[in-house]
Amino acid sequence: MRIRRFRTTRRSQERITELSPIYFEEGVSLNNRLIYVDPKKKRQKFLGFGGALTRASQENLSLMGEEKKKEVLDAYFSENGLNYSLLRLTISSTDFGTYLYDYLDGQNDLTSFSLKEEDSLLLPLLGEILPYRNDWKILASSWCPPSYMKENGERCYGGHLRKECYLDYAKYLALYIKGMADRGVKIDAITIQNEPEANQLWESMEVSAEEERDIIKNGILPVFKEDNISVKLLIWDHNKDEMVRRSNVTLSDPEVDKAVWGIGYHWYVSDAFHNINLTHELHPDKHIIFTEGCVEIANIAYQDESRATSDLWEHAERYAHNIMEGFNRYTEAFFDWNIVLDEEGGPTWVENYCEAPVMYHRGNKKVIYNPSFYYIGQFSRFLKRGATALYSSSDFGKDVETLAFENPNGEILLFVLNTGWNQNAVLLVDGQRAKISLPSHSLTTFIIDR
Repeated sequence: MRIRRFRTTRRSQERITELSPIYFEEGVSLNNRLIYVDPKKKRQKFLGFGGALTRASQENLSLMGEEKKKEVLDAYFSENGLNYSLLRLTISSTDFGTYLYDYLDGQNDLTSFSLKEEDSLLLPLLGEILPYRNDWKILASSWCPPSYMKENGERCYGGHLRKECYLDYAKYLALYIKGMADRGVKIDAITIQNEPEANQLWESMEVSAEEERDIIKNGILPVFKEDNISVKLLIWDHNKDEMVRRSNVTLSDPEVDKAVWGIGYHWYVSDAFHNINLTHELHPDKHIIFTEGCVEIANIAYQDESRATSDLWEHAERYAHNIMEGFNRYTEAFFDWNIVLDEEGGPTWVENYCEAPVMYHRGNKKVIYNPSFYYIGQFSRFLKRGATALYSSSDFGKDVETLAFENPNGEILLFVLNTGWNQNAVLLVDGQRAKISLPSHSLTTFIIDR
């Protein structure tokens, strides 16, 4: 039986490069390190990979000539690129952009609501992206409502939603969803609040678990019912270290529990992946979605291209680690943060510089594909929506991680990350054995035809 291989390696020029196939063989000795896949042990379904079309990403794409922009869009959204099928949109401004804005034109009521800020850059860009496929799933998240709805009267510095504004906040979200639908953009899901336990220097709002429950019950549910809006609701949308407690409290109300489709989490602060398992055990009917992650404050290497870029490979391995640990623990989808940033890691009006898989150097008009771009592609190019997560394991130490899926067509995908030295192993699937090699600092996709 044939096993196809695709690999990205730090110490070579391989970038999602197809290698010669290998085969299962009779008599392969088990006197070696073992990687095991059990196709009978099935878990969650896969929904897709995607990224966020932040204002920063929109602005960077707008600076490129048409040829370079088309190159980047093909790289992300075509079948021969990363094959993204998910998009995350921000409801009004965030820290990644050049200025603050909401949709009320400075007014303290909803009568002035307008999406003119999105009509300028976002909607034309979506007009170029949406034709890539017909099965997009779009998630929208709000960083902050208009300032009059908050107790501190500001869009920044955290602060809580005034209780008397629960309905107005829900109506604000409803106007956004309807406005985007009028422009041909279907919002499939929303998160109630991005990072609700963060008091940030930029657009932010603090929402306790109890408040999130009450905003859904007393704001979103009645407003969305009256406006006949049907979108999936995701709670939390913050770090996995607190997702168990938050989910337990917010979902304690039966009406809210019934209405909530999923739970979103980010990768910042901790590596507490066990909390994803526990959240699934406590709320097995909820869909667990990775809604944001990026490498923060990583701008030096892009400004001086002569610098060694070893750290960028560590960042790529961080992506792979989070993808593999997440999908091994009931995560169904993965949203990266900004899809394109400039050479500083922006623009960000609050100088909150970050790394993206694709960077655009404004001075020399060069598009830079970081190692993380290729590491994401080792997964996203080959996994198909509806694939089923399988059990996999090995007797390696922490340097080798594995993840397995079965695609809808029956082929088995095995992803192996090696962050250590060169390794050899035996792959065991359905009682069949094959000898495989794992170069140092590599990510390999094995595709087993069945």
